[in-house]
Amino acid sequence: MQKTEPELNNKNQSVPSLDANNDQNSTTQDQDQKQIVWGKVDVVYNVAKEAFLQGTSSIDDVLSSLIATLQEIKNDEIQNLGGLGTVPANGNLLGNELDQQPPEQP
Repeated sequence: MQKTEPELNNKNQSVPSLDANNDQNSTTQDQDQKQIVWGKVDVVYNVAKEAFLQGTSSIDDVLSSLIATLQEIKNDEIQNLGGLGTVPANGNLLGNELDQQPPEQP
């Protein structure tokens, strides 16, 4: 049986590529990841701002802690570990391990 011309033309029509779908998913995932990372930065900034405005920390302490925390986020992103995760429930950035002294041994 001989195929008609329209049937032959249908075979030549382009089919959406899986690569196009993967590129779109990749772009969406990249945007989602950027939102997550920026959310961490935003939380850290807001906690630092509140600590200063409420008078619980001096500007020097707030800025030192903010710089150290942002550097940790940067390092984690460079190493592809995804950042710090969460801010302490009490929102005290100054309570991180950089500001704590180890207990003295007897």
